[in-house]
Amino acid sequence: MDVKVQKEDVLNNKLNDALAMVEESQRTKASESLKAESLAMKLNEALAELETAKTKMIMMEGRIQLQQQTIKALHEEQESQKRGFEEEVVEYKEQIKQHSLTIVSLEKRLKKVTEHHKKIEEEIATLKDNDLGRSRETLRTLHVGADSIVLWVPRG
Repeated sequence: MDVKVQKEDVLNNKLNDALAMVEESQRTKASESLKAESLAMKLNEALAELETAKTKMIMMEGRIQLQQQTIKALHEEQESQKRGFEEEVVEYKEQIKQHSLTIVSLEKRLKKVTEHHKKIEEEIATLKDNDLGRSRETLRTLHVGADSIVLWVPRG
């Protein structure tokens, strides 16, 4: 019987060793399972952050595209206004040129009219002088005596 007890002890030891190995294996498995769950949670969090970053990036790209379109539209508007202003400047320059030509023409006409007026004034003065001279000559010729004839000559 002794052998039987020894065999039983050996078997019990083996059984205990096997149970200890199973328990160790279960603890290792549980520990690895917790690590796997932790890693899975971290992975899910990272994926969620990645999704959030993707969404933000898509939104930012949309904003950037909208801003680029706005900038392009503003640039086109600015170019259009610039062309309009340049056209106005050309028109104003043409008006200035035409006004300058008109002023020069008017100055020439004024000079001619002034010269003509001056000539007419001179002719009037000459005619008055001549008329006054003739009137005096006529007075002398007609003057027979101080008491006999009085002529009236209008002054002009």
